[in-house]
Amino acid sequence: MTAATIILLPETPGSSDRAVHWWAVVDGAVVNRGVGEEWLGLTAGADGRLIALAPATAVRCVVAPAAAATQRQTLGVARSAALVDGLADPATLHAVASMVVDHPEAAERTTITAIVANSSMLEWLDWLEGLGADPLAIVPVAMLLPVSPDWSSAKIGSDRLLARAGRVIPDEPAFRSALVGTDEVTIVPQDEIEASIAALDLTIPLNLRSGPFARRRLFTIDRARLRELALLALLIPLIGLLIAVVTIVRLNGNSRALEQETATLVSEGIGRQVAADGAEAALNARFAERAGASGSPFTPLSAIYQQLQLVPAVGADALAWQADGTLSVTLAAPRTDDLNRVLVGLQAAGYRITAVPRQASDGRAMTDITVRSAP
Repeated sequence: MTAATIILLPETPGSSDRAVHWWAVVDGAVVNRGVGEEWLGLTAGADGRLIALAPATAVRCVVAPAAAATQRQTLGVARSAALVDGLADPATLHAVASMVVDHPEAAERTTITAIVANSSMLEWLDWLEGLGADPLAIVPVAMLLPVSPDWSSAKIGSDRLLARAGRVIPDEPAFRSALVGTDEVTIVPQDEIEASIAALDLTIPLNLRSGPFARRRLFTIDRARLRELALLALLIPLIGLLIAVVTIVRLNGNSRALEQETATLVSEGIGRQVAADGAEAALNARFAERAGASGSPFTPLSAIYQQLQLVPAVGADALAWQADGTLSVTLAAPRTDDLNRVLVGLQAAGYRITAVPRQASDGRAMTDITVRSAP
């Protein structure tokens, strides 16, 4: 359901003025109307949807053919032309333009421009603010009347008005005699006027609350969004803790995989199966058995193992230690370049290397190397 309150602004509101003509609109239909200050309570009930009508005596409207340009450029040209043609200094006037819809002679696009004094806008807004009201829009009364080349007459509030081609004047005998003469005047039924008033709840044809008089946007906090942000703030530490736990688990998994790889390498080297926690002791025992004057192979073996960590693509398929101090190792990798990186690393560490390259039956690059400490 949509609801709004429409009021007719006084031409020169006073601080004590509260009673105006008002219409209550619900779902695009006028459901109540009156004259008084009841509109203040209705505005609160309409969730602040207040639309004000600017009196015809304070706003001048001009209808003109639209320029052959974009709609934004067309409206800009219409505003500028209306200000230049105004009867006062353009700096003291406020102009708003809109495209005319369903014009009777709309063979070409047409614009209607409303011109009002800045002082009138300030008086209306100050008066409304003093009453605790902030209208969504201020619409000229002329927008309720048909934009026709023929004269029409209508009663809006307590005022009876004459209109033709967007221009609206009081329906008084002097104006009729001077401007209308013997031309026919069409009476606009009251139900059509109320239908135009009710339509303002759905569409604002022209809003004087623009530019320097635009409605200020209020900053509001969505409670649902606030709860979401609070929940997110509580989840941030938990997410950080979860990331830390996942990282620790991953590191532990990598550590176990590395220990298993070490156990496999030592098992192949000493010729019997050993567990990861006993690999170092078993390797030291084998070195003690086979080490002679040539010394322990532990140092070159550590260097090879270090290079294998730097180049994960390379693996050791066989390992042997000779009594003359030579460590023999068979290395395998998907690419020869990976093997060369290991060999270059050993040489850079100060070891003498011999290498015999070959290719495995599965297509891998292999090389049989010997490693000796440099003299």
